[in-house]
Amino acid sequence: MNYKIDIKSNIPAYIQLYQYFRDDIVQGVYPYKSKLPPKRTTCAETNLSLITVEHSYDLLIQEGYVESKERRGYYVIFKPNTGFASYSSPEHLHKNFLDGQKSTNEQSFPFSAISKSMRKVITDLEENIDALNDIERSIRYFNENYTKNINIDKYAKSLHVSTCWFNRRFKQVTKVTPLQYILSLRLSNAKMLLETQDYNVTETSYAVGFHNPLYFSRLFTKHIGMSPSEYKALHSGE
Repeated sequence: MNYKIDIKSNIPAYIQLYQYFRDDIVQGVYPYKSKLPPKRTTCAETNLSLITVEHSYDLLIQEGYVESKERRGYYVIFKPNTGFASYSSPEHLHKNFLDGQKSTNEQSFPFSAISKSMRKVITDLEENIDALNDIERSIRYFNENYTKNINIDKYAKSLHVSTCWFNRRFKQVTKVTPLQYILSLRLSNAKMLLETQDYNVTETSYAVGFHNPLYFSRLFTKHIGMSPSEYKALHSGE
């Protein structure tokens, strides 16, 4: 860190520090999701007081560049490709900080607030797109591997997400849980196989991923409304 703070300047020291951090964040020195130096480290590097450094970090939060995570530090939430960097004047920054981002003129809406809002919208959108891509890949994987023993916990871990998050997102998109989706694939394909003359009930059970024909029969009866044997007889004319 090579931040030169001019204590004789008309620009408050915390604004100067904020501007250094802001520029480094926008230029990628501190990339998205990276951690800023601890406040006490910044104090030691800049010879500024702890309260001055805290004001700078608070302003970075207000302007939408970082977020504070309790007991973990300050993390960058700005993405350069969003194109919404705020370069408000020192006077405007100082006033916004003192007013808690509340303008005294109700008709004004500072660009910093606009850029902060737009960055959040774009970030949320990108995260939603990433989530949709994960679910799309999951559906394709389940369609191709439903006959195998799929462990949802392990599959979620392969996506680097929690099982809870994956189940919730999957249901938001498909209206069913991953296990319900896999079961529906197995039963749908079991119905198609039973409608042919090539598979009996036991063979159908194994073909669609069930290794216990009795368990398959119970589930089939529960969800289809008749046993596999009854379904096969109905569709084969027996």
